[in-house]
Amino acid sequence: MPLRWREVCRSTLLLTVLALVACLPALIGKTAPLPESWLDADALYRTGPHPEPRVDDLSPIAIDLPREFYFARQLHEGWLAQWNPLSACGAPLWAEWAARALR
Repeated sequence: MPLRWREVCRSTLLLTVLALVACLPALIGKTAPLPESWLDADALYRTGPHPEPRVDDLSPIAIDLPREFYFARQLHEGWLAQWNPLSACGAPLWAEWAARALR
């Protein structure tokens, strides 16, 4: 027996309303949908107010400039395979690691 359009529209509307009610706090931006909202209510996972960004201190930019210029030169020369995002933490470059692995 085929469904009538009225029944289809009614069930579609009902399911849409249920989905909106279940996700309303997430749509507003207050919290995540269930069950993650229980984590949002836990005091361990709450964060305080964000600090204002400082615009008078340029040292983070100046400290990273040499490494960024070096990486830009490598990209320009086509050496992307030799770059490792952990190289600033003391990890070897990927090319050095590959050379050790091939020995």
